Formats: sequence, C-alpha cells, structure tokens
Amino acid sequence: MGQITNFKLRALEEKLNEVEVSLKKNDHKTQKAAYIGMISEIMSFFKSEYPDINREPLKKLLTDILQGKVLNPKKLSEHNSDSKKQELNISRKRRTDSLIVAAIDLLIGDGVSEHNAIQMAIEILQKKNRLELLKLLKTYRSNLLPPHIKDLVQTLKLEGKKRFSGKQSAIVYLERASQNLK
Repeated sequence: MGQITNFKLRALEEKLNEVEVSLKKNDHKTQKAAYIGMISEIMSFFKSEYPDINREPLKKLLTDILQGKVLNPKKLSEHNSDSKKQELNISRKRRTDSLIVAAIDLLIGDGVSEHNAIQMAIEILQKKNRLELLKLLKTYRSNLLPPHIKDLVQTLKLEGKKRFSGKQSAIVYLERASQNLK
C-alpha cells in the first residue's frame, strides 16, 4: 500500500509542478485553468487515497478561494451584487419554468405523488406534456442549474408555503405560468 501511495503522491507532485509553471505565466486564463486543474488533482488524490473522507468542505473551500471569496472580502460583496443583477435579468421563460417546478415540488411536498403532480400541472397548463415536464424537473434538479435560479425556485416554494397550503399555492403558480406560456 505504501508504494501505491508514494506513486500517487509523486503523480500529484508532478501535476503541482506543472501548475507552478503555468502560474508563472501572466495570462489570467492560463492561471485560472491551472488553479482548476490543481483543485481537480487534489480532489482526485483524496478520492483515491481516502475514499471515505468527506471532501465536500475541501471542495467548497478550494472553490471559494478560486473565486476570491475567502481571501478578498471585497470581491465577495461584488459577487453578491452581481448575483442580484443576475436575478433581475432572469428571462420570462426561466421565471415561468421556475413557477412550474416550484408548483410541482409544492404538490409533492403536500403528499401528492410526482405522477399525480405532473398530471395536475398538465391539466392546468394545457400547453405542456408529460415528457416536457419531466425534462424540466430533471433540468431544475441538476447541479448545473445556476444558483440564482435555484434560489428563485426555493423562494417561490417558501413564499407559497407561507401564504397558502402547498396545493393552493401550486395551483396559483401553475395558473400564472399558463398565462406566460406561448
């Protein structure tokens, strides 16, 4: 086992030396790519050597450092203001899709099966079919969805729970979404 660890550690060391060479260049894109590569290599090393260890905090820390949140608090406030600007620029289609997803999630949270929740959405929306709604749900449950869109869906769900029951809010959201569909 010691030989395998030493081999993997040497491979990591070689990758880090390559990153060091890339960092000496004054090209911002090259440096950013080098940082991302370094984070990837470190995560791969930990995954192979310590598969049971929780790597999420390390991944979050490295990502935040890369984005400048930890070392540069000024950038953090700029990032937050950028997020607010992005929220203002959410397209009509994204808002409509967010309403639909929030409505279906509210119905599911109220004890309705996913199948019945989608069926209810189809009846109210009339312009969406089952496959389109399943694809929409899959997209919105993906980790690739931008954070500000996830936040919008979460906000809609929380507001819906505050105002009415889950089912009533879902119906209101679906009716509003059907008005926005072309």
